[in-house]
This record gives sequence, structure tokens and C-alpha cells, in this order.
Amino acid sequence: MSPDPDARASRIEPWPVGLAALLLTVMAVITTFAVIAGRNADPLVVEDAYEAGRRINEQIRADRAARALGVDLDVVVVREADSGVGVSVRAIGPDGTPVAVDTVRVRRERPTEGSLDQDFELVRAESRHRGHIPLPRAGRWHLIVVATVDGHEIREIHGLGG
Repeated sequence: MSPDPDARASRIEPWPVGLAALLLTVMAVITTFAVIAGRNADPLVVEDAYEAGRRINEQIRADRAARALGVDLDVVVVREADSGVGVSVRAIGPDGTPVAVDTVRVRRERPTEGSLDQDFELVRAESRHRGHIPLPRAGRWHLIVVATVDGHEIREIHGLGG
């Protein structure tokens, strides 16, 4: 007995449907990535690489001049319950005694989201400069501590999270 030609014509082949579903999925993923990339600009990209390089070289020279003073930073970072950290900083001279610090700033940077980068000024409390740095999201953060001593900026970088 031969197969019924009407039953064969009404059967839907599964491979074109699967192929169409696969293509639609790929297009949805690409569109999602494009939207995420558009909303979160990469903070590591600079407009003028030459000028950025000059600023980095100037910073290296300034750091070397500051280190020639023999001053080191004693930085204490303590996690706090309210999704942030407490930062305490003091400068120590070459002879081990505390050194007067003009200002202490902390720059909070999130390597994957430049929109969350922010600067904080620490306040003097006793022999140290102290402050609270909020961390709005869990994950990796960099704290760049900059203390000004006799007109020189001394920097230390601390990584948090993981």
C-alpha cells in the first residue's frame, strides 16, 4: 500500500524550525552583548594615548621623587558590615617616626565598571587619617591611596574582593 500523499504534505520538518530558533537565539545574545557594551564604556580606553603616556611618565617621576623622601604609608583596610571598608592611613619616615601628612585621598575603582569610580578625602583623627569607603557592589575593587607629604604625592594601591 502506498503512503497517503496528503498526510506527507501536512508533516512539518523539524530542522528548519530548529535552525530558525538557533539563529534567533544567536541574534538575541549578540543584541544583549551590544546593549551591555554600550551602557558600560571601558574606562581603560583613552582618547589621546600620547598624552596619557606623558601623564604616566610624569606620575612615575613624581612617585620616584616622593619615595626619595623615604616616607612609607601604613595603610589599614578593614571590611565593615555595611558593604564598605574603613581605611586608616599614616605616613612613616625613614627613622620609623610618624610624618605629618597634608592630605589623604582614596580613589575607589572598579576594574569592570568605570561608572562606579569615585574619590574620597580622609579626615585626620589622632595620628592617622581615617574614612569610610562604600563599596556598592560585591566583587573586585582597587583602592588607590594618595597621601601628600611636603608637596609630594605618595601612592599605594590595594586590591579588594575576588
